[in-house]
Amino acid sequence: MGKHRLSIAKKSLLAAKPVRVKPKRVKQPRQPSSSGQGADAQAPSKAATERLRKQEERQSKAEPQEQPFWVPHAPVVRHSSEALAKLLAASDTKRAGASIKSLCLAPHVTAKKATFALTVQTLRYLPVLQKVVAAAHLLQRHPKLTEAVAYVLCYEVLLGQSFKPTGPAERCMYNAKAVLREQLQRLVTKSCVQTVEDLLPATLRQEAATRPRSVRVNTLLLTVEDALA
Repeated sequence: MGKHRLSIAKKSLLAAKPVRVKPKRVKQPRQPSSSGQGADAQAPSKAATERLRKQEERQSKAEPQEQPFWVPHAPVVRHSSEALAKLLAASDTKRAGASIKSLCLAPHVTAKKATFALTVQTLRYLPVLQKVVAAAHLLQRHPKLTEAVAYVLCYEVLLGQSFKPTGPAERCMYNAKAVLREQLQRLVTKSCVQTVEDLLPATLRQEAATRPRSVRVNTLLLTVEDALA
């Protein structure tokens, strides 16, 4: 009797249909819509945008920006070359530009007298400086060296005061000092003259000879005879 009940229970289990178990649904987070409050939630706040802008400005200021052309480090040479560049541009375009005094005595020029004197002397020897720089091929070898900067520094190397090779333009001209002097000596020899003054036009030589020269002497420190000695 017990075995008969067990066989009936097995048959009933085999004959029973399988029960399907439905999987549980997992709730997905709602995606914000492209319009309305969802777009406002995704957009950064004004404070975050302002912080990002200030950070980009600090990074741009911290990174050194490369200049397209070499700028002299010394203020006198820099201001003199800027004035000479404007004068040369006005001469090339045949248009009336600013005067030498207005360029060299501008408010942003610190050493006005030194800048004016250097600009005038560079213009005075400009025909000679142009030939020397062209013979040395400096502008072709150094594309970042402008004509005005080359002429001003060439005058300082050959005829003016010495300078410290602090910037790239100064280092370039300082390293080419021997070549520039050699080209100047060749020009003097080729022109059959004795000095550099003889290379200047006759009008400039006469102007330099007839120009009065005076000097102020502080007699509290030394006498006039000592100053002339």
